[in-house]
Amino acid sequence: MIFAVVLLTPVPAGAHAQLLRISPADGAELAAGPAEIDLWFNELLDVGFNSIAVFPAAQIAAARPEDHTRGSAHVDTADETHLQCSVGSIGPGDWVVQWRVLSRDGHVARGRTTFRIRATD
Repeated sequence: MIFAVVLLTPVPAGAHAQLLRISPADGAELAAGPAEIDLWFNELLDVGFNSIAVFPAAQIAAARPEDHTRGSAHVDTADETHLQCSVGSIGPGDWVVQWRVLSRDGHVARGRTTFRIRATD
């Protein structure tokens, strides 16, 4: 009988980490390229196995788009829901930020956002 109760007791399903905000914001139009990309999630992130890539939107279908990040994405030690990475010099155009995170509960989440850098006159 106890075995049946254990089997029928609902277990909460683990959810994937959800992106709460990103800087630069999705769809933002900037005068210059950002020095870094910052993402905040609703769950604590595992210290490893996270990535951020920044590449031209024209390369979205490419097998290996040209990534303009510098170094690896890292979790902020003061806020373990915050992932960040540095970005090299990027010019005018449409850009994609593609991310992958592993939350502490073992779930992987992925996503993409875009921003634009205006051409200087």
